[in-house]
Amino acid sequence: MGKLLWKPTPDVMAHSNIARFMDFVNRKHGLSIQDYWQLHQWSIERVPDFWAALWEFAGIVASRSFDNPVDDLDKFPGT
Repeated sequence: MGKLLWKPTPDVMAHSNIARFMDFVNRKHGLSIQDYWQLHQWSIERVPDFWAALWEFAGIVASRSFDNPVDDLDKFPGT
């Protein structure tokens, strides 16, 4: 593997949007996700919960709320 060119400081990582999203998901769903790979695994195991959490976290404004964040898990994109 090539030489690492840059790595964020622990402070930058702790205050990143993805860290804030992981904290949000942990609080909302009673989880203890601690890194990107755990978040990724949760997102593919719990697809509707992931998209609903992202909708709420991002503060998406729409003419109405969703009924179901994913219409069909067997087809992509279904979000």
